[in-house]
Amino acid sequence: MKIYISGKISGNKDYEKNFGDAELYLRRFAEFDDDLQVYNPAKIDYGTYEKNLLMDIKKIFECDAIFMMKNWMDS
Repeated sequence: MKIYISGKISGNKDYEKNFGDAELYLRRFAEFDDDLQVYNPAKIDYGTYEKNLLMDIKKIFECDAIFMMKNWMDS
């Protein structure tokens, strides 16, 4: 299973910690699913906001599920 982490990055000074915590939380479930893959968009930078947005949208369609953090609607 592939899971995309969704949450606010722009304007969130704690986004790296927030996304890192979410990734660690999700990776705990790997013992139940050997194929678990977690996509953390806070770890990848394609250079521009527009490119990041396009690549993230593409990745969402490649994933099986979306983990929505509390601030996902502000993202």
